[in-house]
Amino acid sequence: MNMAEPSHFFAGDQYVEGTESSTLLSEVLEEIKSKLPPESRDLQELKDALPNATSLTVRVSGRAGTGKSCLVNGILGKSVAKEDANLIGHAETPNLVSYSRNIGGVKVTVWDTPGLQDRSHDQVQDQCIGEMQERCSTVDLTLYCIKMIEKRFPRGRSDNPDVNAMARLTDAFGPEFWRNTIVVLTFANVVEAVNVGWRKLDASAKAAAFQKELERWRSIIQDILISEIHVPQEIAMSVIVAPAGHYDDRQLLDRDYWLSKLWFHCLEVIATPEGRAALVRINALRIRHKSKVTEA
Repeated sequence: MNMAEPSHFFAGDQYVEGTESSTLLSEVLEEIKSKLPPESRDLQELKDALPNATSLTVRVSGRAGTGKSCLVNGILGKSVAKEDANLIGHAETPNLVSYSRNIGGVKVTVWDTPGLQDRSHDQVQDQCIGEMQERCSTVDLTLYCIKMIEKRFPRGRSDNPDVNAMARLTDAFGPEFWRNTIVVLTFANVVEAVNVGWRKLDASAKAAAFQKELERWRSIIQDILISEIHVPQEIAMSVIVAPAGHYDDRQLLDRDYWLSKLWFHCLEVIATPEGRAALVRINALRIRHKSKVTEA
């Protein structure tokens, strides 16, 4: 599904409590449809899946401090990926953490894998992979987080815990793992701060520099997947590499609202109609549509 995302798709940054009606869901689907290219505008499958869209499972991976919780909460529009008195079904091991929450009638479960990148011992990483295979082998969406402000990102497994983790995930789940995975470049909102030479550029030149940096990262990720991990080229070249800032900071140097674009990427890579419909239901009450525009 080739998404053509709008700049301001959400009427609000956070989930709004309430009950979505069938009329509201229909309006939301029409709004999504209006943002798609003509060849991708048949949403009947998604509409048919809405009644059965009662769960969504997200797996998030990346080193500590890459903004994983902030990212997941921004996409879902509600605090899920952190300990909270209102969370249900919280389960934790040193290698695998899960959080669950009901949002808009959908049970959302987020799995985090702190043991994979942040502990270098092979035995610990093997345990982490084993727990993932046992407890979260099937998910709707995987977000692999890397800081966009990383200045050094070696391509070898022995030199880079991320490359080693990416290889282990591929070995455990097969190359198909990457079809439903987005590589998210977090901290994209502070890229300018760590590139001192950009500060004297005008807005257009900054946007061009940001795009160049994004393309550099895409090339790095694709090269690692193909050359180091031996993922088939067709799969590796289709992996989405997307920037993300903080959800309270909408703008990046080349776009007005990074979250809208990333949200559509999530809709694109979730494999099942029920999973995509669940993501729509979760966000239905904050998506900008005709009734909200009229009310405003």
